[in-house]
Amino acid sequence: MDNQLLEDIRALLISKRAREIRINLQRAESDADIEEIDIEGELVSVLTLEAAMRAAVKEFKRNKQLISTILAE
Repeated sequence: MDNQLLEDIRALLISKRAREIRINLQRAESDADIEEIDIEGELVSVLTLEAAMRAAVKEFKRNKQLISTILAE
């Protein structure tokens, strides 16, 4: 498979995961990582997209390492 295609797929998966974890405020490293967004007239605190992407990339790297360890056994 083409390397660019693999990178695009990885970026999409990380982006999807970042959107899923935006509601997990415990992943915030500082108050700057939290923003309020309007959902149907109600303000909801979520991680900023940047903070969620950082968390998703960290999660991806941990999972990648775990998979490598398992496959090496």
